[in-house]
Amino acid sequence: MYLDDRIPDGYVIVCAGGGGEHSFLLSKLGPSIECPRCGRTALSTSLLDAYYARAERTGTLAGSPLAPLPASPRQANGSTAIDGLDRSSSTGSGLGGLSVETQ
Repeated sequence: MYLDDRIPDGYVIVCAGGGGEHSFLLSKLGPSIECPRCGRTALSTSLLDAYYARAERTGTLAGSPLAPLPASPRQANGSTAIDGLDRSSSTGSGLGGLSVETQ
């Protein structure tokens, strides 16, 4: 079983179980995938790992709907923003530039 591509309607999965190759469409990936025709199962993470390895070997990832999003300028500089709070603040408070006074 392998992840072939992503289309607007979901993910195209190809399965070679049950005596022949067949494909099916999933609107979203869960933790595991079961072929509706033969019952074969696979972990979504394994399918994605294999997809990216295959795309990297063949150089087909650029422009693909499954291509990773480019890093934002903040991510590229090593800072992160979680829950809307800017953790790269120079104030040292960790509250996105808000000053916190303690007594």
